[in-house]
Amino acid sequence: MTSISPPRTLLRQSPTIIRLFALSLVALFMAACGGARAPQTPPVAQKEAPKAKTFDVHVLEDEAMPKGSQAVIGGTVRNISGERLENVVVELELVRRDGKGTETRSLPLAPAVLEPGAEGRYSITVLPKDWKGSHILRLKSSTRPDELAFKSEVGARRPPERIQPARERIVVRPKPKKGDDYLNTPETADQIR
Repeated sequence: MTSISPPRTLLRQSPTIIRLFALSLVALFMAACGGARAPQTPPVAQKEAPKAKTFDVHVLEDEAMPKGSQAVIGGTVRNISGERLENVVVELELVRRDGKGTETRSLPLAPAVLEPGAEGRYSITVLPKDWKGSHILRLKSSTRPDELAFKSEVGARRPPERIQPARERIVVRPKPKKGDDYLNTPETADQIR
């Protein structure tokens, strides 16, 4: 005869039985309170498609061009909006080489009026020993109360520096007079010993 051990089987199944009992109690309680309601979740916020940024102007910032002992900082501004822009001013921030801060300069655009699709230039001449960098802070126009939205890219590149080849120094010595060239010659070999 085989023996059955019911206490072990019940112990193994007891966590499952307890869970089922607890779930049935919760279901009875929910039914007594007016029915089971599904938990309300807030409506899912639909992500709006990101709006494409609209720019008023496109700026090409040229690299600093050497001009003698000075450097020319400038660039081109193109009106890509559908409206006429008048008295456009470029606010440029110059970074001091000694690390003592920055300075802001307002540069007018030439020509002063930009029709849709037209281009204008700005430039300033600085001493490279005083300034180490620059970037555009903002663009303003008298036809708009707020700043112009702009997209900036690198414009004209600085030409490669031409390094002058080192000059060779050629020393020309006068020819020695007869008898002064060498002490040990075939004629004087016997005298030197």
